[in-house]
Amino acid sequence: MKCVIMKYLRSAILYLTCAFSVPDALYAQQDDEFFGKVTRMQPIRPEIEPGRVFVGNDQGVLNELRRLIAQSDEETDAIITQMQATGIDNLPPPFLLEYSRRKYMRKDEDWARWYMIGMQRMMFDRLVCVDRSAQQFQTVIVLEFSGFTEFKTDLSKYMQEHQMVMMGDMLDKGEFFSSNVSAWWICSHGAGHFAAAVSGKSLTLKDWFVGEKKRDEIRKTGETQMRTAVKRSFAN
Repeated sequence: MKCVIMKYLRSAILYLTCAFSVPDALYAQQDDEFFGKVTRMQPIRPEIEPGRVFVGNDQGVLNELRRLIAQSDEETDAIITQMQATGIDNLPPPFLLEYSRRKYMRKDEDWARWYMIGMQRMMFDRLVCVDRSAQQFQTVIVLEFSGFTEFKTDLSKYMQEHQMVMMGDMLDKGEFFSSNVSAWWICSHGAGHFAAAVSGKSLTLKDWFVGEKKRDEIRKTGETQMRTAVKRSFAN
C-alpha cells in the first residue's frame, strides 16, 4: 500500500493501515526496574537530561509495554489508576497507546484522544534523536497493537470523523509537546547505541539528542504543519 505522509505530521490512521517491515535488533542488557516491575535494560546510558524523566531504553520500555498489554481485562481500572498516579506526562509515549486502549475498553469518552497524543509525542521524540536509525522503533511500538482488530477499526472510524477537531484542541492546550520524558526510550534503538555498547565508548548528550534550539525548530515546524492541516480541513 502506498502511503503519502507529510514530513512531520503522521496520521494515526496511516499508522494503522500501512504495512511495515521491522528488522531484527540485538541488545546488550541488564536488570533494572521501571513502573513497578523488573525489566531488561542496556548497560550503556546517556547523561541524564536536565529536567527530563529517564524511563529506560527501548527494550526496557517495550518489555514493560508488553507486560501492560498482557494484563487481563479485569485489571483495566487498576492499570489506568496506576498510570494516572504516575502522571501522564511522566509516562513514555508508547504507554499512552495502551492507556488509550484501556480507556476504550472502559468506554471512556476521551479514549481516542490519548492515542493521538501518544502518537504525536512519539513522532516528536524520534525527531529528537541524532541517530536517525532509531526512528523505526515507532513502527515497532505501533505493531504491538496490530492484534486488537476491534480497537483499530473503531479508532480508524473515530479519527476519520474527529481527528482534526481533536488536533486543533490539543494544539491549543499544548498537549502534544508537554511530555516530561527523555527521548532515550527511542533514541537508544539506533545502531549507534549498539555500537557504543559493544565498544564501551562513552558518549555525551549531544551524541544522542539534538540541542534545545533544534528541538524548538521541530516543535514550531510540527505545530505549523498541524495547524495548517486543521485549517484546510475546515475550509473544505
